[in-house]
Amino acid sequence: MSISFTDDFKSVSDLKKKTNEIFKQIHCTGHPIIVTVNGKPNAVLLEFAI
Repeated sequence: MSISFTDDFKSVSDLKKKTNEIFKQIHCTGHPIIVTVNGKPNAVLLEFAI
């Protein structure tokens, strides 16, 4: 699995505006999303599978 800088990095503003879309992306691709604050990586969102 390789991380795409254009698809797998999202700003915190994008996360606020497009939460459902980003969650769908995580579920469809299985890739983690790196959330950036002021252009720097700050958090990672992962799919939780039971």
